[in-house]
Amino acid sequence: MTAKLHLLGPPSLVTDGRVARMHSAKILALLAYLILEAGGRHSREKLATLFWGESPDAQARASLRQGLYSLRQTLGNLADICLVQEEGAVGFRPHQDFWVDALEFQTLMVADTADLDMLRQAAQLYRGSLLEGLMLSDCPAFEEWLFFCRDTLEQQALQTYHTLAERLIRHGAPQEALPFARRLVTLEPLHERAYQHLMQIHAALGDRDGMRHQYRLCVEVLAREMGVKPSPETQALYQELTVAKAVMRFLSSHSISTMTTSVGSSTRAWVLFSVRRSTAERPRRCSHSTGRSRKWSSKK
Repeated sequence: MTAKLHLLGPPSLVTDGRVARMHSAKILALLAYLILEAGGRHSREKLATLFWGESPDAQARASLRQGLYSLRQTLGNLADICLVQEEGAVGFRPHQDFWVDALEFQTLMVADTADLDMLRQAAQLYRGSLLEGLMLSDCPAFEEWLFFCRDTLEQQALQTYHTLAERLIRHGAPQEALPFARRLVTLEPLHERAYQHLMQIHAALGDRDGMRHQYRLCVEVLAREMGVKPSPETQALYQELTVAKAVMRFLSSHSISTMTTSVGSSTRAWVLFSVRRSTAERPRRCSHSTGRSRKWSSKK
């Protein structure tokens, strides 16, 4: 048997090409926990408390036994390979026949981020938050674990989108960079770097209105949510891109010789300098970030 488990975004399990149904959301959560915490064995007492902590001890242990039995039924022969059950502990052993998107994503995150293809793969894998839509209100300890695990994976995804957008813009591929920048601003709507990416992309694509729209969105969101204006870097970028568009229209309607005659060599030099400056690399630091106060590094 082979299996594919999607934990990023709406969860799903496919075994031998067919969608498999889990007994309950709690059993799915148990499987996800064992997979993502596969570095060691977990005591049965710990797992029973984590998922059935509001039940009496004997009932919680019985529920865990039933849950593990349900997992074995669902996973078939893969349970013998991947599901490690000892007298007092349970664990998960990764195997090539049991593919998990979250594990693949984490593997790519520790790989060479200079490889654009690997970054593209990671971006494609992140379809949404971990176990999207799942909530176990009677399992507060698991909910706490899930919150921090989701946050870690989301921050890794944000860094991936940021790096892809920045490098693709620099490499002259704005159209390919566009969906990554859009995803970035969707996940992190208060971070200005995402709007800077979108402004640069729309400008590079010749979409003047789109560039202005992204700047206006940035102004509105920051004013509404944080009561601040865009950083000087964002304002400077907007001015440079606006000037660059005006310069390009001027260049398209005047030949170089006409420019020299009509506006003089010093003005012509300033025009050409403005065009070059508008395409230069932007500052990598913004004064505003999310409430979590995280900074993104610019990986090359």
